[in-house]
Amino acid sequence: MSVGHTRGCSVTTSTNRIEFYLTSPTGRFYSKGYATIINLDQTKITSQDDGTNASKYMSRVINSTLKHGGWITIRVHAEGSHGSLRGMGNYIHFFRIGNETYCNAFKIKGYTTGPIFLGLISTLGIKTQKEVDRYVEKCMNSVPEVLACLTNNLKYNFYHEGSHETSLLKIDTISDTEVAIQLYEGCWIPMKQTTFRTLYSAGSDRVNKFTSISPEELHFICTKEHLTDVQIKLMYAYLLQNTSSKLVTERSLELLNDLPKMFPNRIKKFLIPKSGDEDIVIMVVSGNSLDWAITGVIRKGRNITSGRQNVSSYQCISLKNFDIAWGDNRVEFDSFKTLKRCLRRAGEEGVTLITNDDETKGISTFNYRERNRNNLYYDEETGEAFLLTGSICIDQRNSDVSLGDQFASRAMAMLNDTASFERVSTMRTYKSRKIAKRVDLNALSKLQFHTSKK
Repeated sequence: MSVGHTRGCSVTTSTNRIEFYLTSPTGRFYSKGYATIINLDQTKITSQDDGTNASKYMSRVINSTLKHGGWITIRVHAEGSHGSLRGMGNYIHFFRIGNETYCNAFKIKGYTTGPIFLGLISTLGIKTQKEVDRYVEKCMNSVPEVLACLTNNLKYNFYHEGSHETSLLKIDTISDTEVAIQLYEGCWIPMKQTTFRTLYSAGSDRVNKFTSISPEELHFICTKEHLTDVQIKLMYAYLLQNTSSKLVTERSLELLNDLPKMFPNRIKKFLIPKSGDEDIVIMVVSGNSLDWAITGVIRKGRNITSGRQNVSSYQCISLKNFDIAWGDNRVEFDSFKTLKRCLRRAGEEGVTLITNDDETKGISTFNYRERNRNNLYYDEETGEAFLLTGSICIDQRNSDVSLGDQFASRAMAMLNDTASFERVSTMRTYKSRKIAKRVDLNALSKLQFHTSKK
């Protein structure tokens, strides 16, 4: 993530929604030229990751900066606030006095800074400030395992009819020493945080007394009460409904819907029926320099596949930058209907798209034929249309990343494309491109791709 920086003043991310304030770019928050680079890449981890390594690493980053700089503020951009916390949008304010660390006026432990940052940064723009403060309060005295589960839920392994299942359970804090775990709708069981650490380890494939424990036994250990047969059936139905694969699918779909809400003027998502039970998802992103598109496929009624590269990334270029040429003819593009009319007249040879503005750099012509029509998307009502060029290989470090997270990681890189040109090698070749007329997101409401000669 890259943000502009002036020493001791506000710095704003590429989204123009989140602002960072810091007194000095030290530690992992370091200065590079005229930008402050916030390095969130983890160093090589040789030990087994039990789900808390990312939080521990981020805590080290923030605490190192606080030690040298004193304070960091992450906030939703608010016009006219001029660096004051009073009257601004939602914020997270870390500061240090002596050896004590604080967040939003709550005294916290040093290892909680990372979980608080990771738990709030993606939703800061849509939560209320009371919800932000409530989350910080929950994290004040909780152990790292509880903090990890507040964000990602508890991984719970059990057996059902001879089959090994993994479910993700919601947890909440009861007090500084106790948590509550939801076994099914309306049934929460209490557990000491010290005991919870052992249960958490069992979910991370460590062998202990909670390894593959049945939910009935877990309920009895925590409450000293037996469940009825009806309650047991309800519990297993709930656990099987909340298996990790199903929840990954739901979370992916939720994330796909949340991104356009967080950046309404920068990201738009469209669902286009393809064939059978498949739908194409295309996300159009307005970057600082260029426009981009991310595409993937969702199969109805099936769990969404996780992996490293289940989506495709492209630069998209508005057809307003081109004239349409074939033979001795050359026509200015004014709507998608014009292109269809020209294609009919040109026949099988197709048309050539020629740039019509000297300000456009890095591209000149595209040969457009009926056989390669699937890389053109348009809105028939408004006439807005754009081409996809690429594709661009952007890989994930991990091998089991949900579809929604793949969309999100690429969308964030493309929002701040001016920084990504330096940090993502496969995007570097696009640095020299200049496009005179950008894709008009407001003119896209019902997107479809060119599929016929009609």
